[in-house]
Amino acid sequence: FVERWTDVNGGKGESLFYYLPSGQTWKQIWVTDSPFARGGVKEKTMLSNNCTVPVIFQGSYPVSADLTFLDRTTLSPIDENTARQLIEISRDGGVTWKSVFDAVYLRKRRP
Repeated sequence: FVERWTDVNGGKGESLFYYLPSGQTWKQIWVTDSPFARGGVKEKTMLSNNCTVPVIFQGSYPVSADLTFLDRTTLSPIDENTARQLIEISRDGGVTWKSVFDAVYLRKRRP
């Protein structure tokens, strides 16, 4: 499925979630309207293939020639119409994590 978003500063982006049969896993490709900026394009892989809750996708992106950040997204259902998305980064290989985005999504009602 595709997620389209606009942040509070007017920046835009899309995520594409897809299943990779050869790896038997889900992937996420995340692209902003500034794809050449740090973190502007990211690829994440679902950490567990058995669709446990919450669902966690994790990947990495280079910050400089000698530094890479880990990036993870946790999707947690709240109820049948609401979900939480938490995005965190780690600058130390996953020892510590910092929240960079925390939002609640509501199911869009169909007209």
